Amino acid sequence: MKLNYLGSALSVSLILFSDNAVCQVKSKQIPYHVDQRAAPEISEFSALIPEKVGEFIRIEYQAPEPGQDGEALYKSEDGEIFMLFSRQDHSDDVKEVMKVIMDEVDMHIANATSVINLETDPAYIHLVGPKIAFFAWNRGLYCFSADSTNGNKLVLNRFMNSFPY
Repeated sequence: MKLNYLGSALSVSLILFSDNAVCQVKSKQIPYHVDQRAAPEISEFSALIPEKVGEFIRIEYQAPEPGQDGEALYKSEDGEIFMLFSRQDHSDDVKEVMKVIMDEVDMHIANATSVINLETDPAYIHLVGPKIAFFAWNRGLYCFSADSTNGNKLVLNRFMNSFPY
C-alpha cells in the first residue's frame, strides 16, 4: 500500500483520538538526540533504511516513487514500527512536509503530549498519548516518521534509540 505524507497514513494513525487535545510545544532538547546523529549519505533508500534496527527486523519495504513516500515495517518480539520516508529536492520542501504532518496532527490529536519544533534542522514532531507513539523528523533533505503500530511508547523509544539518522 503506497502512502504519502500528504495522504492518509498519518490520518489513519491519528483518527483514533477524541476531540480534546492536550498539546505542549517545547523546543529545548531534540528528542532521541537526532540532531547529534550522522546525516544520511546514501542516496539508495534500500541501503539507507536498515534491514535491522536494534532488535527490530525490517519485514516490509517499499521504495519511494515520484509523489509517494517510501514505507517500511519493522517488527520486534513485542512491537511493530511503521515508517514513512522520503527525500525532498529543497529545504523549503522539507519545511512543507513537516507543516503538512503538523496540520494532520492538529486536526486529529487528543490526549497526547507533544514536543514540536518546525524551525530547526532537524525539525521534529514527537507525540505520545494513550493510543499513539509517533516521531517525525528530518535530516537535511530526508524526512522520516516512525509510528508504533500499537501506540507503545517503549517500543518507539527502543526503535528510535537504535535508528541511525
